[in-house]
Amino acid sequence: MRWTHLNSDQLVDYFSREWLPEQQAAIEIHLADCDLCAQKASAVFEVLGLADTWTARAQEKSLQVKRKSA
Repeated sequence: MRWTHLNSDQLVDYFSREWLPEQQAAIEIHLADCDLCAQKASAVFEVLGLADTWTARAQEKSLQVKRKSA
């Protein structure tokens, strides 16, 4: 499989292991060779990590703090 540049949805699927094993391997090879996609993958990975830590309670507390300081 030959890749051009990967988009964010493809990278989310990659980190979620949605691709077949041979597709995962092809993406890994591409990321090793393509600086642009590697940088985008790093950003997507960071966002996914932040998304996993988001909760409604954390959002509510954040809004309360902002309201108090306003």
